[in-house]
Amino acid sequence: MTTLLNFDLNLPVHIHNFDQLVLWLAILASIGTITTGAYLASFSQGFLYMVKTYENKNRLKKFSLINLQLPFRQSYFKNILFGINSKTNTIINKSLKADALFMPFAYGTLLLLFSYFLLRFDGKDNPAIISWLLNCWYFPLIAYAMDIFENRFTVSLLKKLEILKLTKTTNSEDRKLNESDKNQLICRFRIKILIASGLKWMAAIFSIAILLAALWNLLL
Repeated sequence: MTTLLNFDLNLPVHIHNFDQLVLWLAILASIGTITTGAYLASFSQGFLYMVKTYENKNRLKKFSLINLQLPFRQSYFKNILFGINSKTNTIINKSLKADALFMPFAYGTLLLLFSYFLLRFDGKDNPAIISWLLNCWYFPLIAYAMDIFENRFTVSLLKKLEILKLTKTTNSEDRKLNESDKNQLICRFRIKILIASGLKWMAAIFSIAILLAALWNLLL
């Protein structure tokens, strides 16, 4: 036993209403989520890419970050990547840095809510919800990790594609090779982004569904 100034250091520390403390932390984290989310959304006005009209004229068209990070349609994904200029490329990179600020608050909120509901259901006769909370509390961490991978894949793709766009081609054979390299690069990274993004959204949606089920049971 260790004592210091006649105080017993082995005495347990009790925090009354610890679940309320966790809830307030979750509320603060959600405020951070809203604030950083608004900052992230402010970049969306600069997401523009060039398209050819029927009159063979260039026209700027808007897209969203989700179009890049959930590239279900390969042709649309390629049109965006081939149509963005260096200015839009810079804006996308800035938005991904803003996303890096948003992620800890968003996934931290989910993690704190899991902790809150685990504390609230402690001692209650609701084995199904308790089992879901105990076995799936780490899902927000999986979503967080996949979000980081998704952003890294996007940044890497944009950087490598920009290098290929700036590569000078002097003849038709070089141009064909350059186009082939671009297509292979886009195809490869599209699969990586889809896997990371799919896992992220599944983990995040499943986490939210469990939390909503816990809230519903708590309110009954």
